[in-house]
Amino acid sequence: MKTLVLYATKYGSTEEVAKTIADNCDADLVNIEDVDVLNLDRYTTVIFGSPLYVGKLRKDLIRFMRDKIHQLSNKSLHLFVNRGTRTPAIDEIIEKNIPEYQNLLQTTIDFGGTFDFNKMNLMDSLIVRTVNLDLDELDSNQNLDEKVSNFIGKLAHKY
Repeated sequence: MKTLVLYATKYGSTEEVAKTIADNCDADLVNIEDVDVLNLDRYTTVIFGSPLYVGKLRKDLIRFMRDKIHQLSNKSLHLFVNRGTRTPAIDEIIEKNIPEYQNLLQTTIDFGGTFDFNKMNLMDSLIVRTVNLDLDELDSNQNLDEKVSNFIGKLAHKY
């Protein structure tokens, strides 16, 4: 069984989570921006990762998932998201972003997120500060290893 962790990231938080998952699953790790030719036939399991911005997955990951749905539909598919704002439930996110995957994704998880204002451009920083008046209430990646372990445990039960 070969596993692929395919992720999109903007500021690096999702990449950090993707690396942690890949390290713990002995999986191949690929940034969606680096996908030119990817032989999906090599993989039985694909774990997608994306940040959420205003309840939306990254467009490049959505595009890939839609373009490759026929190649992916016979695989064990999973999704994790990172987010920095309060968002709808993950089922609603899937329904709005990738409804064709509602019955294909076996495991989904929201890892919460962090803000690194030093990496953000001015506009994103202003939006985050405006929308998130109480940043302390948000989940963070403080317990990332524990969250990843729980996620991997769920994956193990799916095989």
